[in-house]
Amino acid sequence: MLTKKRNNLIIRNIKLYPWHYLFRGCIPSTPIAILYFAEVTNSYAAATSIFALHFIAIALFEIPCGVFSDQYLGRKRTIIAANLTRLAAFIIFPLAAITGGYQLLLIGALMMGLSDALFSGTEESLLYESVSEAKKEKIFHEIFGRCRSIMQLGMVIGTLLGFGFAYIFSLLTAMWITIFFGIAGLVVDLFLMKPKSNVLDRTAMHLQIKQAFALMKSNRLIKDIATARLLNYSAGEVLYRFEVAFFYTLVPLWAIGIARIERQALGIISFWFSGSLISKFSFRKVLPWSAAGDIASRFTGLCLNNVLTPFLLPLSNLFLGTEMTASDTLLQREFKDSLRATVLSLISLGVNIISALLYLFVGFLADLTNPLTAMFFALGFKALAVPLYFRIASWLRV
Repeated sequence: MLTKKRNNLIIRNIKLYPWHYLFRGCIPSTPIAILYFAEVTNSYAAATSIFALHFIAIALFEIPCGVFSDQYLGRKRTIIAANLTRLAAFIIFPLAAITGGYQLLLIGALMMGLSDALFSGTEESLLYESVSEAKKEKIFHEIFGRCRSIMQLGMVIGTLLGFGFAYIFSLLTAMWITIFFGIAGLVVDLFLMKPKSNVLDRTAMHLQIKQAFALMKSNRLIKDIATARLLNYSAGEVLYRFEVAFFYTLVPLWAIGIARIERQALGIISFWFSGSLISKFSFRKVLPWSAAGDIASRFTGLCLNNVLTPFLLPLSNLFLGTEMTASDTLLQREFKDSLRATVLSLISLGVNIISALLYLFVGFLADLTNPLTAMFFALGFKALAVPLYFRIASWLRV
């Protein structure tokens, strides 16, 4: 009886996760954040410095948050803490416009950084361990892909609301309504269950980190995918946030909203079918060609540099779901449960440090030259990951 009840509870985790990802993605402030920060600070460099601090904060908190998830707080408590700090940031950001405080924006960035560090590694780990406990780990890539598809749906809704409220009312209004979705995400995650495999044995933090580094060093797959992510994900994050400022030089605000909705809609399709595509064509084919397709589509759009560009660049999201699902699944299969969030946090640490530096450089480059030049630079950096993905694929057996 107890086993059946426990099984029902862990299945509930899997059923709740689409809602978790829906509210993780549905953040109306995200698509207009660069415009809002630039409006408050009157500078692209200052605006991008908010994002840079956000990623510096993630980098600072990554490792302790990963260890807390694995050894001290556990998965559920870590996710609840992430929701609470995110909600605090959602309240702080709109207050900055009222007080005219650049300092408040910095505090909000710190809170968002802490929230993302708490989420980082933990949400994927909780899902994988729930799927494993339910004896469904062989189809994790399909479950994960469809859950992340729902996150893209949340981004579509967030984009509609963000640009809609910004266009009809103001950028500040879009920042205020984000608070509602922060509360909704917190309520959903309160019903999650901690997986049995997340055993808290209180290993000393320095020993936990040492073990995680040892695993990364000895495991070629983890090491190579981590390196590729340093290049791919850091530049991808900068391109995603900064493209709104670039689009604003080509089309009006309402058209940018349509382009962002297109991006997230294509992401829904990509993630939804990613598991099926991997099952049909294999990881070694899907992983490198997804990365290459991403770069090719972005490069084509930037070269045109006209009113069509905002509607061509989103085509890159057709490749996002397959690449992310493939690389995440390959990583999860290599981890030990006791090190799962810690190793992911170490990888994310590197990604976020590079993201912060790129944000600063791209912002200054845009101020000195123009947003197009800054976009080309970030894309060139991202493209460095493609040869690595092909090298990984050359020795994969799946």
